[in-house]
Amino acid sequence: LGYHTFEEMELDFSTNDNYFEQTPRADFRDKIAQSSNYEIQGLEYEFVNREGKKIFIRENSRAIFGNNDDILNYEGTVEDITQIKYAESVLQSQQKFISLVLESVPNYVYVYDIGTGKIIFTNSRCNELLGFTQDELLSMEAFETMELIHPEDRDLVNKSFSAIASVESNELFHYDYRIKTKTGDYIWVNESATPLLKDKNGKVLEIIGSMTEVTKLKQTELQLEESIRQKDKFFSIIAHDMRVPFMGFIGLSEILSKDYETLSLTEVVEIASSMFQSASRIQRLLENLLEWSRVQKNDYVLNFQSLYLFDEIKECIDINEQNAKTKNISIEYSIPENIYVYADSYLVQTVVRNILSNAIKFTNSSGIIKIYSEQNDDFTNLIIEDNGVGIDKKTLDSLFDLTVKTSTLGTENEQGSGLGLILCKELTAKINGNLKVESEIDKGTKVIISLKNTK
Repeated sequence: LGYHTFEEMELDFSTNDNYFEQTPRADFRDKIAQSSNYEIQGLEYEFVNREGKKIFIRENSRAIFGNNDDILNYEGTVEDITQIKYAESVLQSQQKFISLVLESVPNYVYVYDIGTGKIIFTNSRCNELLGFTQDELLSMEAFETMELIHPEDRDLVNKSFSAIASVESNELFHYDYRIKTKTGDYIWVNESATPLLKDKNGKVLEIIGSMTEVTKLKQTELQLEESIRQKDKFFSIIAHDMRVPFMGFIGLSEILSKDYETLSLTEVVEIASSMFQSASRIQRLLENLLEWSRVQKNDYVLNFQSLYLFDEIKECIDINEQNAKTKNISIEYSIPENIYVYADSYLVQTVVRNILSNAIKFTNSSGIIKIYSEQNDDFTNLIIEDNGVGIDKKTLDSLFDLTVKTSTLGTENEQGSGLGLILCKELTAKINGNLKVESEIDKGTKVIISLKNTK
């Protein structure tokens, strides 16, 4: 305090009438009187010492009573805590700075206490990401925090936290998982976490983590993985489908090349016919593969225009008419002359040709194929209906699944790849339409192609 003797200090105090009004000690006597044991512990206040320098002191005092229970005086200890107060001030400034930095980052930042399993700090980004306020997250018990994590991802998060807690360095860990928002929806987040506080033995006490939402990115990633899986399976099926006609073609050509001198004209004609069928199937398959590839790569430039539907359908019927006559199948069509759709002519005809070809393939000799339309304000439903063999429910449910082989023989053993319907559905979607199939075994199949009307 700057005084050399008690008497000197007492004299200085006695000459300063305003001393008690200038410090928190002004209510000193009242505080002691109000305490149960007439003691005050840890009274902190600012004090101006003899040199006029402001210091912080902590005082512990108690009252001394006389024989008549009157307070004679006070005794206690005084501790200079200026350095402690300075350190606290610096720490508060640093904490304020860190808080400002953490609030300015775009990610949700938290501090996790390993011992309690609770979140002990979070910035305000938690509300934007998860919908919870800071107080709501900080008040959650350990089990409540864990329940926010998707059940399938809890093991991953637990293992990641265990790895962070056991690491000797301040290594940064990254992992993705699903977490539940306040609305009950799950979102994908990418989290980066590392040890924040360790004890003197190096044991991790707290973990600091930062998370950002990656739901759209994760969905795209999962869709890409599924697409790759489907295409791998798809090309495996296609490779098998191409192998069969190729092997047949090679086998027949080998017979012709080796035994042509011993073969009758009838046998040569039969072999040539079989080779033609195999080659035709390979050609159809390759054409469909080429079209499908162009759609996938967006290589085809769409040419939307108002199309007179009757002319589009009539051209497709003319192309398939000979195949229908070969099986004595009649094609009946009833398309009003006033219907116009807004689409790409090439894609519309590609779809209709494929559907009509399928109808002929799976319709028995002397069967009937009907083509008609139904119209509402926005769409025209072009319907191609046959009375053929129909499709069972299991096959119907997987018609548009690339990973399932759905190709079957026609009524006269016509072969196909099973790619036609998948291609047709994707082409229809490209022109803002839709395609669906209804069918029953032994009753026939109805394919409904929805096309947008010309406004």
